[in-house]
Amino acid sequence: MKPRYALVLLVLLLASLSALGVDEVKNPTTLVRVGPGKAATLDPIYAYDAYTYELMVQSLETLISYNEGAADDFIAILATDVPSTENGLISEDGLTYTFPIREGITFTNGSPLTAEDVEYTFERALVINPSGGPIWMLAEVLLPGYTAESFEEIDRAIEVEDNSVIFHLRNPSTFFLKIIALPFCAIVDKETTVDLGGWPGTAETWQDNANQPLEDSVLANHIVGTGPFLLESWTPGVEAVFIRNDDYWREPAQLERVLLYRVDEWTTRRLMLANGDADIVDVPRQYLEQTEEMDGVRVIRDLPLYTIAAIFLARNIDMTDNPFVGTGEFGEGIPSDFFNSLDVRKGFNYAFNTEAYIEDVYEGDALQPASCIPYGMAYFDPGLEPYPFDENLAAQHLQSAFDGQAWEEGFRFTIAWNSGETEYKAAAEVLELGLESLNSKFQVDLQAMPLATFMDEFMAGRLPAFVWSWTADYLDPHNFTQPFMHSAGFYSGSQNITGYDEMVALGGTMSDGPEREALYKQLQQICRDDALSIFFAQPTSWHVAREWVQGWYPFIPQWSVEYYYPLSKSME
Repeated sequence: MKPRYALVLLVLLLASLSALGVDEVKNPTTLVRVGPGKAATLDPIYAYDAYTYELMVQSLETLISYNEGAADDFIAILATDVPSTENGLISEDGLTYTFPIREGITFTNGSPLTAEDVEYTFERALVINPSGGPIWMLAEVLLPGYTAESFEEIDRAIEVEDNSVIFHLRNPSTFFLKIIALPFCAIVDKETTVDLGGWPGTAETWQDNANQPLEDSVLANHIVGTGPFLLESWTPGVEAVFIRNDDYWREPAQLERVLLYRVDEWTTRRLMLANGDADIVDVPRQYLEQTEEMDGVRVIRDLPLYTIAAIFLARNIDMTDNPFVGTGEFGEGIPSDFFNSLDVRKGFNYAFNTEAYIEDVYEGDALQPASCIPYGMAYFDPGLEPYPFDENLAAQHLQSAFDGQAWEEGFRFTIAWNSGETEYKAAAEVLELGLESLNSKFQVDLQAMPLATFMDEFMAGRLPAFVWSWTADYLDPHNFTQPFMHSAGFYSGSQNITGYDEMVALGGTMSDGPEREALYKQLQQICRDDALSIFFAQPTSWHVAREWVQGWYPFIPQWSVEYYYPLSKSME
């Protein structure tokens, strides 16, 4: 479907709003899903955002899956059983996981699913392992490092025995099953991938494919899976059309078609929802109250969201032709080691008025984190106090920084965020106001960037301060300490944070119990005392749909991802 045709279809939908009464189920076998955003790929190993996940989970399947919104309960999908020590599929030492592969399943191109497809899927992921992608989670558990040094490391980690796939972990892991259930572990058809020119599965060619950029992915625009829906058409950033897979190996979906429209304008989404031409819609937080007043619309509030929003402060900034650090010297810039100063980081934390921010931006529907581990997570420390807004303490710390030079001469730098993220923009403005109110020599510049530019500058370590958030990939505290505190972490790597690797890695290999709890409480204390970042919000989430949408449950842990298979439409 071409973009222009999609726009015409949307106009026709809006023009037909008065054709049916709002109490009548419109198009009972077709679901219309409307939200903003743009997916970048159909290749699972590059998928690291909710927009892409939603495209993939309808057509691609994993070995196991989360059981209807549970955080640590699984059901077998392409595997016949969920491994456990009780059923003998996890070894006593916790290092070997065996997944018997379900027989009689075919991909949508007619090829049979085999154990070799599963082995190829995971070996391909570890071979390519693109920078900034999600495969680091698999590599951390299966390889000696975050990237392979040889193909032998990959080949050792995954093997086929009869019709089972066996994973050999480097260390025990309490969360390996949680990773295997995530969308980027979806199984792809080896034959299709190789025929399209992808990695042929040979040891001799693995280095030629390592860290392959997205533009070279042969699956970026192809999806051949075993799932309940087929992707009939896809125009990135505009629309996707799914049709039911009538040959699905489980009971076919109740819905015959799903139309996914990417519409950035809230006014258009609101009109479609109010008049029943959209079934599930993304609603900005500030419009929830007016949405709750719509007839026939169901709003579910206060869904727990395992997200930490923060302003990240980079150490040892790359200063080469860097427009975000001013002159590079105090007065009209900052030096490369500006945020190496604990006094600077603490001063910035005390200068951020979190209480006012949460009230103004989230209308109070958020918590202030004290560290990188969110409320509700295992081993969360409820006794740890977050930084309060305190102008006197902020001034004291900034006066002490660099023997008073930062205070006496002042500084100038830029805070960046991804364009369109109004909550991030507001956070940058709160810090700007807090700092510039302390000293007229403090200058904070604000800059929104397109996502591609933001990512390039972020990955290069050139942004001195940036606003972003982390939502759990899987529900374990390691999935927060690793990206926030490890030198190879998604954020901390860009920030050049070091010194905590051994503790973070140990937490990822320990069995649950008092010792692991003690370690994570220590890591939270360090995170808070060292003022690694400005942790300013852990918001709640919500879901909005027409009342005739039945069968919905939250897709753990990404609430914004809709899974269409269990859904139907009726007023019963």
